[in-house]
Amino acid sequence: GVQTCALPICAPSNEAFFTLKDTTATNIALSNGSLSPGFDPLINAYAVLVPNATASTTVTATLKDPTNILKINGTIVNSGVASAAIPLVVGTNNITVSISSADNISVGTYNITVTRQLNSNNLLNSLVISTGTLTPAFTPGTSSYSANVLGDVTAVNITTTTAVTTS
Repeated sequence: GVQTCALPICAPSNEAFFTLKDTTATNIALSNGSLSPGFDPLINAYAVLVPNATASTTVTATLKDPTNILKINGTIVNSGVASAAIPLVVGTNNITVSISSADNISVGTYNITVTRQLNSNNLLNSLVISTGTLTPAFTPGTSSYSANVLGDVTAVNITTTTAVTTS
C-alpha cells in the first residue's frame, strides 16, 4: 500500500506515525578539563583527564532544541546552566548527558568518562609502631626504618597516615 513517511520513520498510511525530534546539544563543557575529542554534536563519547587536585566538576550542556529535557547523571538541568557539582573519585568517573524530547519519544545520550589522576605525593605524614623504638625517628622523606623491640614481642602494629588523603 501507500506509505506516508516522516523520515526516518515510515508507516502504512492507515497507521499513526511520529517524527523523531532533534535531541542533540550544540555544546557540552566541563568546569574542569576539556573534552577529547572536542565537542561535536554527532559524537556521543568523550574522555576528560583532570589532575588529582580536582575533586569535582560541573557540566554545562546547551540544547539545540530548548523544548527538550536535559538530564545530567539523571538530574534535570536547564540548558546552558551548569549542573550541580559532581564529585570525582580517583580513577574513572562516568557522566551521562541525556536529552529527551518533551514527548519522550526521542532520546540522545552523550557519555563522558572523566579520569581523575592519581596523586603523585606518596609520602607519609606519620608512622607509628605499637611497641619499640623506630630508628631513625620518622620524617616524611625517609623510606627505610628499623624497630628495636624486646625479645618477647611477637607482633608489631604499624599505623600510618598519608600526607594527602588521595594518595
